[in-house]
Amino acid sequence: MLEEQRMDIKAGCREIVHGRSSNTFVTFTQPLEHKNGYVFLLLDISPECQQAPRVISLLRESVERLGRTVGEAGHLQHRFEQLLQAVNQELSRIIGNDCPMSSMHIALGVLRNGAFILSALGRVELLFLRRTNKQRFRVFDLSQSIATETGKLDPEKPFHVVLDGDLQPDDVLLVASRNLKRDLDVERIHPLLTTLPPGSALETIEQYAPAHTALALILFQARKDKVVLTGYGEHTGSKTSMEALMTGERDTLAVLELEKPHVQQILMRLVHLLRTKNPIERKEALRRAGDKVWRIIKAAAVRIVQLIGTVLVSGGSLVTALFSRGTKRDQALKSVRQAWRRFGKTLMEPFVRARARHRFLVAGSVTLIVMLAVSIGFLQVQRKTARVNAAFESQLTTAREQRDAATASQIYQDEPSARTHIAQALAALDGAFPRTQEQIQERDALRITLENALRDLRHMVEPSLTSLAIVNNVAVGNSGTLVLLHDGLLFTVGADVLTPRATDAVVPATKSAARHTASHLFLGTDSLLRELQDGAGTLRSVDINAVDQELAQATDMLHYGDRLYVLTPTQIYRHQRVENGGYGPGVAWLSDAMDLSGVTSFAIDGTVWVADGERVRHFDRGQETGADLRTIDPPLGAIKDLWTVTETPLLFILDPEQERVVVYNKVDQKMVAQYVHPSLQEAIGLTVDLAAKTAIVISPTTVHTFSLTNVLP
Repeated sequence: MLEEQRMDIKAGCREIVHGRSSNTFVTFTQPLEHKNGYVFLLLDISPECQQAPRVISLLRESVERLGRTVGEAGHLQHRFEQLLQAVNQELSRIIGNDCPMSSMHIALGVLRNGAFILSALGRVELLFLRRTNKQRFRVFDLSQSIATETGKLDPEKPFHVVLDGDLQPDDVLLVASRNLKRDLDVERIHPLLTTLPPGSALETIEQYAPAHTALALILFQARKDKVVLTGYGEHTGSKTSMEALMTGERDTLAVLELEKPHVQQILMRLVHLLRTKNPIERKEALRRAGDKVWRIIKAAAVRIVQLIGTVLVSGGSLVTALFSRGTKRDQALKSVRQAWRRFGKTLMEPFVRARARHRFLVAGSVTLIVMLAVSIGFLQVQRKTARVNAAFESQLTTAREQRDAATASQIYQDEPSARTHIAQALAALDGAFPRTQEQIQERDALRITLENALRDLRHMVEPSLTSLAIVNNVAVGNSGTLVLLHDGLLFTVGADVLTPRATDAVVPATKSAARHTASHLFLGTDSLLRELQDGAGTLRSVDINAVDQELAQATDMLHYGDRLYVLTPTQIYRHQRVENGGYGPGVAWLSDAMDLSGVTSFAIDGTVWVADGERVRHFDRGQETGADLRTIDPPLGAIKDLWTVTETPLLFILDPEQERVVVYNKVDQKMVAQYVHPSLQEAIGLTVDLAAKTAIVISPTTVHTFSLTNVLP
């Protein structure tokens, strides 16, 4: 292998799909750690492989890791063979009936200063172009060597052929999927591969690709200095030795057929003259060109002065004509015509007096200038379009890569990582600016796919609501048996209707209510505790030995076992029920007083869950233990209510700001589901009927119910 020399390696990728294709194409390049080369990966996977996401994730991660670990001076072949060994082990576990080996066509490798090494599986195209001493290129088909040496497929060792060689300035490597020779005239694209930058070359290839083309392409160019290319070799079969890759030639003028207008042929000659190594020749050419330009400028200045004089004279005559009639007006118009006739004659006189050869030269020069201007404008538009398209494709490529990474994360049940990848893919799409209707459709289709994937990852469900609209204290609907409190009114949800609960006395204005075994407790705004026994029609006052100002400051209360828990802005007090139906002295449940002024609700399952603004706090035995709700996506807004009991591992969170009820598994610390509906935006309370597997959400004017059968066993 030759001694390495520093060179600039350029890379470009493209997936060309005209029409529909059932195959999955992936192209990937990544600069090495020290930016002295690239690793690459190309995949062409048929639909028969049902494990395509797994294969893509495995190979991409392996190649990325290789790109990070191959250093400036590390042993390239040894490191590459280590990679293939690890990949072979993993692929051998995947290959089977649901992913036959024949369905995968893969190429991967490394290009580094002075050397390249690669391997392939299945059928791929590998074209290597090298400049000869005569400034021509010869083409080597490396895929023939791989096909020859591969022989029978080995599921235990899919990648078992390695090709390596030296890399010299002006070398070109094209890695393509198996349909290259079917879909394209390979010999016609050789000039593109060597004259245009990788991105532009691939873009031009796509432009001229016929309908129903389905290709994946990766192009590498090794450059030191740009050179004028004049010819190409004839396409030949490869030998493993790079010295044997020399046969035939092809005229380079074919590339000019792709560049309009043809004035670029002249420009290429001018560039060649200016870049000549002979300083005398270059200096003389520049001097002659400078003299001609100066003469043109002087002549143009004279004509401009004449034009200004003509405009002034004719302008004065036109003014005279406007304010005159008869003979005087005719004479003024005649003067205008004569002035412009003299200017035209002066302008054309040198051309008319010149020899025929010179006239043709002038006419040709004018034509050339016009063509040059048009060409420059055309090329500028092309370059701008190419830049815009390249930027769009880059963003789409990023979005697709993040989508594939999300798919791989889902395979390993890493939902947080998958959501992150989907969010990054959507961000990439936000930065993609399409130019054509086709690009708009492509972007929008990918966005819909990503949004649906994100919705699935967020476990979003749109429930079917049964709404009980409260009108004149009556609401039609269907729910389980439950007692609800709304604006100081007591309701019983029966089988068919929501009706006011019959009592001998009106329920006073109430701050909170709690369910005991066979009764309901109500804490009035007058700081008095009352009880309604099931089946009874009257309220009774309940004795409670409360701490000073406890009931006046109370924001919520719950019954758990034989104890009543009262929430205040600084403490949670616990009261034991006594024999007379009252409650004993309040005992501080929290070990230390704390700020609970923002708490809107709490729930008890042996431990205590507290809704405090946009977060849920968890307490056990009087100490705050914290609650990990990072799996809830998007994050919680202003929480209005919580519900849980000992009998279920689920915690239900009412988040009206985001129009949802979130279901969170307290044991696994994962989000199970989120029920999203616009009608939940005004919700103020939440409870769950476990027996009926139904959620009941209360708003100021409506009671909504929906099924929980998909989360409750």
